[in-house]
Amino acid sequence: MNDTSPAPNTTFTISPRKAGIFLGLLAVVMSVLAITFDLLELKFDQGRDGEGVLWLWPIARQFNFVEEGNLANFYQGLQLILAAVILLVIWRAKRQSGGEFRWRWFTLGCIFIFLGCDEVAQIHETTIANTVALLRGGEKGKTGWMFLYLPLLAVFGLAYVPFLRHLPRRIALLMMASGGIYIGGAVGVEKVVNWFADKFGDDTVGYVLIDNLGEFMESTGIALFIFTLLSYLALERCGITFRFGKEDAAPK
Repeated sequence: MNDTSPAPNTTFTISPRKAGIFLGLLAVVMSVLAITFDLLELKFDQGRDGEGVLWLWPIARQFNFVEEGNLANFYQGLQLILAAVILLVIWRAKRQSGGEFRWRWFTLGCIFIFLGCDEVAQIHETTIANTVALLRGGEKGKTGWMFLYLPLLAVFGLAYVPFLRHLPRRIALLMMASGGIYIGGAVGVEKVVNWFADKFGDDTVGYVLIDNLGEFMESTGIALFIFTLLSYLALERCGITFRFGKEDAAPK
């Protein structure tokens, strides 16, 4: 006998504070694991050629933020996609209410979708960096993407000044703080770690600590940004309803 009674509604309440604490702790755990395994690799000289401790590298690479196709890479990409989803949810709510600057939310959401894909596919470190290197006369290195991204970032920042001024002061300050932490890790620490590698080598404890500091700042910046977006939704008393079925179907 089939149960034809309607399914009960299920309500999920998301606390920005609890979500922020969880994401912050997750960033700390991922960074501690990355540093620990990097230092173990450094001590035991474990490489892809199979020398050293045989079991170490296959596990260590999962927490190495430089590697492709691993847990650390997936974690950072998922963070960015989560931020993109929340941004598009805000855009949807603003579009229905006719809110001002609603297309700025949509643009931010699209940018974060690209950043999430970029993080997983490492577009900026491979495709863009190599293209810029060719255009600049064949220079080597993975930081060529900065010659494209930094000017775009400056234009983007200026274009979003009115948007930030429109937001509640606390939300705007948190957004700027999260962006500053993320960019500081992605650009500022990246410059420092490249200088350190050229001067002292990339097989030192100092290199491991500085490199992972940059990754930690990126993860923390995105965690703070997600907390900020959730706080904004809570401030706006925004509720989200998912309805499964045809788009024009009305609940009975």
